[in-house]
Amino acid sequence: MLIAFGYAGHRVWIFEGHASALTAGLEHAEILLLDSGMLPLLQNDWMSVAQRVMDPPRRVLIHRREPYALMPAIPAPTPQGWTYSEPDGEASYVNCLLTTLAKSGAGAAAKLVTAAPLPDLTGLTQDAAELEWIATLPFRYDQLDAGKAIELLTNRRSVWQRLKNEWLVKTMLITQGKQRTCQFSLRLDADKTKRVLSIRVL
Repeated sequence: MLIAFGYAGHRVWIFEGHASALTAGLEHAEILLLDSGMLPLLQNDWMSVAQRVMDPPRRVLIHRREPYALMPAIPAPTPQGWTYSEPDGEASYVNCLLTTLAKSGAGAAAKLVTAAPLPDLTGLTQDAAELEWIATLPFRYDQLDAGKAIELLTNRRSVWQRLKNEWLVKTMLITQGKQRTCQFSLRLDADKTKRVLSIRVL
């Protein structure tokens, strides 16, 4: 991963993260890549230090050793001062889109159109807690591909559902330890130039 960053033209600094060098090592950095094995050795307020001295966009990524996964981390009002965030990309966006719609309740709807920007999740809810959660998400809407998001949702259809342009999807929504079943109506309209996927909570 570090070689890839360097090959892409980034200037890469590698250091242990000791309190005596953390501020100097992060000053004017735009991305911090942490090894999860070093987390217990960092000072308690490392995220606060990073957000204070780094330059925008101040992205923090943690390489989790066991699953070999790169996860974004964000500041949070928790005892440790940070939490893992959703990864960027169409698959994560689709998951968050369905979650936001489900929390909004029956009648909530969204429309995805190829070659058009994906709906900003902040426009799909007025709930303050939900908006606070959405603000932590890493999505760069101008870089997400609506066509890929539509494909992810339409590929979940069964063989029989693929014969129709409208179908139902059931999911399980889990919030604060409670779970409930949610049902969505999806409709796919397509012509030679674009595909339009309409989603509505039943």
